[in-house]
Amino acid sequence: MENPPSQNHFVRYYKYNFFKIIREWRFLKDSDKLEQKKEFSNVIKENMKQIEMSFFSLSGLRHDVDFMILAEVIYRQVPGFAYFIVFDTAR
Repeated sequence: MENPPSQNHFVRYYKYNFFKIIREWRFLKDSDKLEQKKEFSNVIKENMKQIEMSFFSLSGLRHDVDFMILAEVIYRQVPGFAYFIVFDTAR
């Protein structure tokens, strides 16, 4: 009996990152907040060159977080493996 040929499957790993904006940040001067927003945005833009990301606002949906970043950290073809999703809810 002959073995069937191996099939390549795409394997994806996702990382969920949850963020809560600390209360003290909301009371900073507007210029300081704008500077920090730009710095955060630059870090995200730099990492988006390597990692596919999606962003979700959770304000009003969860009391313990304000937003979430979903990052696809690995996407490759692997022989003989099915589709995987790894959940990481650690904060």
